[in-house]
Amino acid sequence: MKPLAESAPLFGCDAPDRLRYSRLERELLEAVRHHSESEFNRFVLRKNDRELARELCFERRNGIQWLPVAKTETVLEIGAGAGALTGAWADKAARVVAVELSPARAAINAIRQRGRDNVEIHAGAFAETERRLADRKFHVIALIGSLGAAADCVGPDGDPRRRLLERLRPRLAAGGRIVVAAPNRFGLKFWAGGAEDDAEPPFGRLESQAEAAASGALSRAELAQLARDSGFASAVFFYPHPDFRFPSCIYSDERLPRPGELGFNAFPWDARQSQLFQPGKTFDELIRENQFPFFANSFLAVLAPDAPRAAAADGRRIVYAKFSTMRRPERRIRTDLLVDERGAPVIRKSPTSAAGQAHVDGLQRHFEQLSRLCAGTRFAVNRCERRAGGAEFEFLAGPTLADEALDRLRRNDRAGFLAAMADFCAAVQALATEEFRPTAEFRAVFGAVRLPPGLKSAPVTDVDLILPNLIARDGRWHVIDYEWTFDFPIPVGYVLYRTFRYLYSYNEWIGRKFGGLHRELYRLAGIAGDVRRYKRMEWALQQHLVPRPGFVQDLAPRRQLRLRPDRWLPLRNAWRRLPPGMLSWLARAQAWTSDLP
Repeated sequence: MKPLAESAPLFGCDAPDRLRYSRLERELLEAVRHHSESEFNRFVLRKNDRELARELCFERRNGIQWLPVAKTETVLEIGAGAGALTGAWADKAARVVAVELSPARAAINAIRQRGRDNVEIHAGAFAETERRLADRKFHVIALIGSLGAAADCVGPDGDPRRRLLERLRPRLAAGGRIVVAAPNRFGLKFWAGGAEDDAEPPFGRLESQAEAAASGALSRAELAQLARDSGFASAVFFYPHPDFRFPSCIYSDERLPRPGELGFNAFPWDARQSQLFQPGKTFDELIRENQFPFFANSFLAVLAPDAPRAAAADGRRIVYAKFSTMRRPERRIRTDLLVDERGAPVIRKSPTSAAGQAHVDGLQRHFEQLSRLCAGTRFAVNRCERRAGGAEFEFLAGPTLADEALDRLRRNDRAGFLAAMADFCAAVQALATEEFRPTAEFRAVFGAVRLPPGLKSAPVTDVDLILPNLIARDGRWHVIDYEWTFDFPIPVGYVLYRTFRYLYSYNEWIGRKFGGLHRELYRLAGIAGDVRRYKRMEWALQQHLVPRPGFVQDLAPRRQLRLRPDRWLPLRNAWRRLPPGMLSWLARAQAWTSDLP
């Protein structure tokens, strides 16, 4: 084997170039040797490999990026693997010590971190690593998905997870905490027959605590009890969704999900899935019954030997985080909901990397531009202030225009809904006082779309003026999200087209219940003849903002129970087609789906 490339300091592995690497490890080695971090996602998509995705895709950072870690603090990462999160910790902390039992994975991580001077890698037996680190303490000790390997670290006697936490607790510095992320063995994805890997039998975690413990899965009650038994005074729970590896949102007990927010339950390329029910609707019912914490797919718990630590250096706690990373790097952001000691909330948008700083800085300018445009109108723009590398917004509570519109439709008040939409259209159109003329900036985003003469526009346009982004309060419509504001003219009809397009896409039941309503809305807005043009503009905008493929969601779906790769097995309907008997239900299911269109 060729000598390994330049690497970060590697301890416990004297001859990494003579190690034996598995197929997966050889591919990881190829990636970290010959590709930069920004190229990893394309490498994974080319290989179309789920295990590579778990080690390489940048979306893994979402799981910890939101955690407050000061630049003066140190991190001990247990079970670092090939470095899926090591770099993310290193970007936040003064120093990171990454511990990995596998010398091959540790060697790969050392090469991956070769450009960082604040990372060291330790490989081999955990006892040896403990001796090397005997005199060092850490502010953060991370066990992200590695609690299931506790027996490999401290031996199988007793409860290895408890013994591991007990041995790690004395290594915490003053104010230190242990961060544990693990799947919830009662997570809804497992009730649906899902699994963490293909070797795991369906429903095994539900039926056997021992089997769940071996894989690192716990219930919330089990994890809370484990923390108490290990000597920790507090355990603050968060709920990464859809799981702790690739979360798109982080919820907490102070900000639980709301009905309609959890339609996405698992990646189609992940381990075996069976569609026993519709996860989104099921989650909605569980949320209404206050059962989400029990059925959340995974947990992230912050354990501390003393009182709970504030979640940010300025004393404010992050109680919710949403990641907008399916974008070009220069537009990727994270949106946090923070509360201070008095419980006062504020919204903060931050770039996920230095490339996105200009995009976040531009929000202050958009606030000023839109405030001038909306002065004296029905619209009010939510105040924005730049602060500490991000942009902060006043937290506004109240019903959105979407809430009011949907309430009318649920009450079958079609006339009232149309009257409200007519009022909205008139208010938006009143902002467009100039004749639209396409500019070079317009063509760069929307392409060379041919639009009829006589269209109206405003000098600056928030194309995301959709109903969920408007809160009705004090007789005005408050614009709470204006991230997609452009400094050039855009036809006002396109803004209204997006309003109605996303009203329908977020609420598919409207089309089923009210046939032809969308055509009435287009006529109401005066855009019936331009809908096709606006569809092309929307496609061009999405291509401009979200270049595909390039994200972990773009991995090809895995074959679900040996059926067609683009379909889940709808077992909730299969009973009508599967007669009783001793024949294999799987063979019957395959025959049943063979004639699906």
